[in-house]
Amino acid sequence: MIKNDSFLELFHLRDLDLSNNNISEIESNSFLSLKFLSSLKLRNNKLTVPCLERLTYLTAVNFLDISENIYVNYPHSLALMKNLKNLIIDVFEGFHFDRRFKTLSNLSSIVFNPRTKFLLHNNSFEGLVNSHITNLTLDFDQMVHGTIGIDFLRPFKFLARLKLDIGSSFNIIVVLRVLHSLRGRQLDYLDISGNYWDLIRNHHLTIKDIDNLLTMCVKGLNINNNIITSFPFLESFNTTFAHCLEELLISVNKINWNYKQFIGLLYYPALRYLDVSVPILTENSRAGGLEKNIHSKMQPRNKIGSIRTSMLQNRTSNVSVVGRSFPHAFNATLHGLQNLEYLDLSGNDLSAALYDNVIYKWDIPNLRVFKALNTKSVWCNYQVFFTSIYLSHLDMSGWNCEHFNPKFLQWLTELEHLNAANSGLGEYINSQNSKPFLNGDKMQYLDLSRNGIFRLHSRFFMDQKQSLKYLILNQNKFERIPHAITYVNNIILVDLSFNYFSYLDDSDRSLIDSFKNTTFDLSGNRFTCSCKYVDTFVWLKTKKNMKLPICLDGTDINNVLNHIRAFQLRCLSEFWLDFAVISLFFTLITILLVTIGYRNKSFVIYLCLMFRRKVKAINRETESMEFQYDAFISYCHLDFDWVTGPLFHHLSKELAFKVCIHEKDFIPGRPISEEILRCVDSSKKSIFVVTRNFLASEWSLFELDLARRHVFMTDSDTILIILKDDIPIHALPNLLKKIWWRTVCLKFPQTESAEELATFWTKLSEALKER
Repeated sequence: MIKNDSFLELFHLRDLDLSNNNISEIESNSFLSLKFLSSLKLRNNKLTVPCLERLTYLTAVNFLDISENIYVNYPHSLALMKNLKNLIIDVFEGFHFDRRFKTLSNLSSIVFNPRTKFLLHNNSFEGLVNSHITNLTLDFDQMVHGTIGIDFLRPFKFLARLKLDIGSSFNIIVVLRVLHSLRGRQLDYLDISGNYWDLIRNHHLTIKDIDNLLTMCVKGLNINNNIITSFPFLESFNTTFAHCLEELLISVNKINWNYKQFIGLLYYPALRYLDVSVPILTENSRAGGLEKNIHSKMQPRNKIGSIRTSMLQNRTSNVSVVGRSFPHAFNATLHGLQNLEYLDLSGNDLSAALYDNVIYKWDIPNLRVFKALNTKSVWCNYQVFFTSIYLSHLDMSGWNCEHFNPKFLQWLTELEHLNAANSGLGEYINSQNSKPFLNGDKMQYLDLSRNGIFRLHSRFFMDQKQSLKYLILNQNKFERIPHAITYVNNIILVDLSFNYFSYLDDSDRSLIDSFKNTTFDLSGNRFTCSCKYVDTFVWLKTKKNMKLPICLDGTDINNVLNHIRAFQLRCLSEFWLDFAVISLFFTLITILLVTIGYRNKSFVIYLCLMFRRKVKAINRETESMEFQYDAFISYCHLDFDWVTGPLFHHLSKELAFKVCIHEKDFIPGRPISEEILRCVDSSKKSIFVVTRNFLASEWSLFELDLARRHVFMTDSDTILIILKDDIPIHALPNLLKKIWWRTVCLKFPQTESAEELATFWTKLSEALKER
């Protein structure tokens, strides 16, 4: 409740907001002291007509908001506010601005808040006939019922801009009829978008339906979102409407752009802005007020249909049309729309309108902005092009430019903004040699995202090295920073997000460092966040103008950078741990090899000797050679007297064998190991005199092992063992045991019995005579 004394001390108050206070009562003299009040807001209370009559004293108010209250008619006090300029007020069933409100001659803006459903009669606004309302919005969607008076707009004599929405109750045809009271009038802008009530029924507008509109001089018309299938452009070209129209928005409809409608547009000489687009819809998208369930029922897109030869200026002889092509290729020029500056054809299918062997030139000299998102590829192959020297903005995203003709872009020397996202240019750009992609030095914004590009030629931006500021290359296939940007001097943003980067090498980092005031966007790239690339992360920590990638393993890269020192220490400890493990591994392998080699040193030496013999080509097959000796005797030097005495004498003198011993047969100056093998190869048999001295001599055992391995390798059986001392078998070393059980061994008799000695020499002679 507002009492009489509520504002007694505030007589200088100029702005008063009492909205949302649940006020239901105002005493008679509450506002008596507020003679200088210019703005009053009483929105969202519970005020009735008697309460509002208390506003009588507020003659200086020029702004009043009494919307969202419960009054059922308009108070007389409003008519007394002769200085009122701006009014926000409810409309409801039975509302009526009667003749009392003719006093509101200063009223220039009124906003209606529909509270309940209501009727619109011809006299609903009659009291506003003297109000200078130039901008009127009647957003009455779903609120008007019954029959609409076609002259209810007549009181608004000073209108310059009108938005009229009574959709969901009436369709666009009804809305066009209520323009009857505006016949012959001039409007700067008329918005009648979103007037539909039946999603199934299409509206084929005829010349009769737009009769009222044709008499009006409307500079801007928004007729979006009305389920219109046709508009009589050709039939209406010689009208006031056609000559005045400068801006036309007729997108989000179901128009089938046949040749009549297309030609008709060419005869709208003042047209500067034309939008016939069909937005690309997503699950959550809304366009022009239509909900997504409405879009799902509006599947057909605008189609600019067949353009017949009547609209073509043939530059050759007269030809006739056969199917979808002419018998002879030729060029065709489309004239009209000489003042057009903005054109949006997005979402339309132009392929059905064109003949296969015709190149179309559309003469639009003043065109500055051209949008053709997700249209067919008639532009890429240079089948249609504009002769506009001022074109600065081009949106060709969603094209299918598999067979791209670079001539389409090379004549656009004034381009400042090019959006070529998802346009199939990857194959052309990846295979480009040395030609620059674009001509002209005005380009500031270039979007080549989602094209499958993985390389840019170094001369790609040669003409734009001073102008290019924004380069969008996201969702391509780059693995390295393209060096083509090296020559771009004033670039502000390089967007390489969601590419194939896994790290940045030295050249990438150096290239980025060369740009001091440029932001590089690497977000969405999946980096390998491991110690292998620790230098990359140390470098990233120092970069301020960088949108960071993500880690392939899910690690928070910000956490890595915020704790970069700990990351470095961990990597350093991992390095030394790896180094220690690897060093230990190779040390163990070395020890193992040395141990094995030491235990098998004779075998190692033997392999070395055999390799040297191979190199010197002195190895011979024993089966095919003539033996120089019958026997080679190996013995311990402590047994020299017995070997060179009785044994050598008996074998060489009495048995006439040729015997080799090292004292007389080894060649001086040559390695002993090689001489052993030479004598073994040169002898039929190798005799080893085994004594206790022999077993105690490492060199004697080495000779025996060397000879054994050579016999094994040459697959021969030439070893004879003479066991001279009385040594039990179990006391023999393993080396002798291996030989003892596979070859003939002789024991020298321990007694001086002549019979035993004769038997020994006989067996030895027989063994030496065997092959």
